[in-house]
Amino acid sequence: MASLNISAIGDFASGPVKGADFIRLMGPDKTLPLPPRFTFGPCPASLMAKYYGLWGISSVGVFSLREFELRGNFLLGAGENYYRCPELNIHEAHIQAEVERVSPTLTNPQRKRLHGPHVVLSGPGHGVYGHWLVEYLPKISLLNFAGYDIHSLRYLLPVNTPSYVLAWLDLLGIGGDQIVRYDALTEIVAADELLLPTILHNGLRMSPLFKDAAAFLRGLIAFKHDLQGSTHGARIFLSRGQASQGRCLRNRKRIEELASQAKFSLVSPEKLSLVEQVRLFASAREIMGEYGSALHGSMFSPEGTVVCALRGTGGHPGFIQSGMGTALRQPTGYVFGELDEGDPNYSFQVEEEAVEAALRLVFGRLPI
Repeated sequence: MASLNISAIGDFASGPVKGADFIRLMGPDKTLPLPPRFTFGPCPASLMAKYYGLWGISSVGVFSLREFELRGNFLLGAGENYYRCPELNIHEAHIQAEVERVSPTLTNPQRKRLHGPHVVLSGPGHGVYGHWLVEYLPKISLLNFAGYDIHSLRYLLPVNTPSYVLAWLDLLGIGGDQIVRYDALTEIVAADELLLPTILHNGLRMSPLFKDAAAFLRGLIAFKHDLQGSTHGARIFLSRGQASQGRCLRNRKRIEELASQAKFSLVSPEKLSLVEQVRLFASAREIMGEYGSALHGSMFSPEGTVVCALRGTGGHPGFIQSGMGTALRQPTGYVFGELDEGDPNYSFQVEEEAVEAALRLVFGRLPI
């Protein structure tokens, strides 16, 4: 594929970009992330190097783009240029991959011309549930913080957007009449104004604004739904037994037995409605579970909730849960387990003794 003209907007631009304005809600921060509150099991130095290597977080706010076009799921184009923007989690590698994906079908595109401002929520990874929880839905909060009326705006979504996204938007009070669908493989969107709220993290560190963003989303849901009184209680263990088996916990059955003996309710969140999931986390005070999208529901849990993630010793899947814990003031730590060497699915096993120690010392009613 021919080389692309890629420029930058935001903190990484070499200068002002025509047609691009930015409402800054919080400036960049270049400090180390706080360490995990607790760790059990093997924790190699290489893993902690990855952890502390994620230190800088970019500005947080809302971009307003005029004379730009939206191509593919998230490509921002103006003239012959595409634009990278770390604040939107759009990097050169993402641009290259998305151009390669859509180029065969966008040879003779239809232009979808739209009047007025339209919000772009999605970005790289827009088909992953966890991305929507911690990355894309909080963008709605930033629009509110920047002074926009979220209930009068229109929101652009590719036609391949998962159905649960529409369910979440409906739960937040954003109706179907506010949704504008487009085909990322055949259409280019040319709107008078594109509004793009930034993400609030760098892969680990979370902006302090995430706490306010999560509270705002919870408030939108609580406006119509009672979020108290989950039948699962305040101590929950999130099982991935019914979910994708990537990063499979090989001794899951035994670990769940230990959690059950410690009076944790075993829950598969994907079996619950969205309201029930929010209610589950709003009522929780102690959460343990395998690292994954379900655990990110702790964004709806109150300050002081203790979160313990079970995960392997590889760099994947990252440590965004720690960033959430810092922003939400939720003590967060890990039980690490050795990866199965050579397994492309990152299967792992945690030692029973490590889990028992976490249950005894972290969840044994000691102040943390």
